[in-house]
Amino acid sequence: ADQLMRRLRVPIVLLRPSADLIAPVSIHRILITLDGSPFAEQAVEAAVSLGAPFGAEYELLMVLEPPLPIADPIGMMILPVPAGVSERRATLAGSYLESLAARLRKDGYKVKTHVVEGPAAARTIIDQTGVLEADLVAIASHGEGGFQRLVMGSVADKVIRGGSHPTLVVRPPAD
Repeated sequence: ADQLMRRLRVPIVLLRPSADLIAPVSIHRILITLDGSPFAEQAVEAAVSLGAPFGAEYELLMVLEPPLPIADPIGMMILPVPAGVSERRATLAGSYLESLAARLRKDGYKVKTHVVEGPAAARTIIDQTGVLEADLVAIASHGEGGFQRLVMGSVADKVIRGGSHPTLVVRPPAD
């Protein structure tokens, strides 16, 4: 599955082996993870295409990791995060998600938006999958492997490996 996810340039659904797989598959709610980038938005179209035959509802989720204080240029002190930064970030994220949701609603889809702050994006996505009772998570992935994945980490990889839910992985088309 790992090799397929990295090599294929088509969306792929990954499922963990389970006794529940004997029952017919039905998708009622899809959690689409976004980070504000056009890259991540590529998961929206694939998720809608997969969920439309089921009449699925869509949950657009953006996880905001808390802002970190920074050191001043000469390293003598730590500068605190200015007041209101978290609130402004959440407002901007909410506006972004609502603009995407409006386009989907215009086409007749049921869509809700969620902005959640969490210390680690992948863990928060996994937790929100349960909270929102999603049947499937849709996420875009660069499909990096080897040293780059080791150094940079991959939210998609952590969600796939850490979660127990089916995951739709979308990779960008080749340049």
